[in-house]
Amino acid sequence: PAAVGSGAHLTRTERAIILLVARSGGKPVSKARIAAELGRNGKTIDRLVSDLRRRGIIEITPSFDACGAQLANAYRVVGADALAAAVRGGD
Repeated sequence: PAAVGSGAHLTRTERAIILLVARSGGKPVSKARIAAELGRNGKTIDRLVSDLRRRGIIEITPSFDACGAQLANAYRVVGADALAAAVRGGD
């Protein structure tokens, strides 16, 4: 995974996703809600969240109801570097 502090670039939307995830405190949040709050297309959010996960910037934990149906995922920012970069507004 790319370390945020060592040259990995974060777009404005990626920074916004990281800040929204940090504010959620690990509680489940849907990609549709992220898209709505950021005013972005759902497919864009899906692509960016997948990329942030692949880069090791966020972790995704699926959540399920009592019957086993999948609910919104819980996201967590991995490491202080990613959060600091998002707050700073750049890489």
